[in-house]
Amino acid sequence: MKWRPPSDWVRAATYDPSIGIGQFFGNQLLKEGHKTYIVKFCRVNADVNDRPTVQNMMTKEFYPLISEADITYQIRGWDSRNDRNSDGYVDDTEFSNLVNPTASARFRYESRVAPLGNMWGEFSDFQTANFLNPSYRTAIATATKQQWIERGQVGAYNDDAFKLTDNVNVITGGMLKEGNIHISDPIYQELYQTNFFGGQPDFMSIVRQITLPGYYHRVNYDGTLQPASNTITLTGYEGVVLLKANQ
Repeated sequence: MKWRPPSDWVRAATYDPSIGIGQFFGNQLLKEGHKTYIVKFCRVNADVNDRPTVQNMMTKEFYPLISEADITYQIRGWDSRNDRNSDGYVDDTEFSNLVNPTASARFRYESRVAPLGNMWGEFSDFQTANFLNPSYRTAIATATKQQWIERGQVGAYNDDAFKLTDNVNVITGGMLKEGNIHISDPIYQELYQTNFFGGQPDFMSIVRQITLPGYYHRVNYDGTLQPASNTITLTGYEGVVLLKANQ
C-alpha cells in the first residue's frame, strides 16, 4: 500500500511506555513509543461486526543490509531538491525523476546517521547525538541539568558518553547536511568535538582542581594507589576512580 500523508498530519505515538497505556497492535516498536502514521479504514453503511482484517503488512527496511559479512548498511541520502513540491515526502512521480539520483530517501528522517550495532551492554546501543544542532544542545543540557538538580547531583561521569564519528567507515557518499562536509573529514571531527564540549575548543586542555570532602586515594590504571589527598586535578574529559583513605 502506498499513500501520501496529508500536509497537516504529524507523526505521533499510539502507546505511552511510561504509563503503559495505548494501542500497539502487537507491534513492539509501537509499544516502545515510536512515532508513526496511523491509517483507519472505514466501511460506510456496513455491518459494524463485519470488519476487514489485516493479514499482512509490509514496511520498508529502515537501513537496508548490503553485506552481512562486512556488516555494511545503506543510509539513504536526502536532497530537498528531489521533493519538488516541498511537502516533506518524495512521492512516486518525484522518485521516478530524481534531481539527485544518489539521494534515495523518501522522508528526511530516513537519512539520519546513527552507527549501528550494540555496545558492551545488552541494552546499550551506539548513538551519535547531533551536537551540531544548537536547539538539540540546549534541550539536552536543560534536561540533564534538571535531572541532576532532582537527584542532588552537581555532575556525572560516563565513559561511554562521548563517541566521535570517526568509527563510521564510509564506502560511498558521506556528505553531511550540517556544514556541508564529509563525515570522515578531520575538520568535521574537530567541529563535532568542539560542539560536544559546548563550543569550547580548548576544553581538553583545561585543568581543574577539585576540593574533595575528605582524603582519597586516586586509583592508577595498574590498580596501585596514589598518596591520599583532599584535592584532585583533572584535565579536560578525564575520568578518575577514588578510594576513600583508611578503608
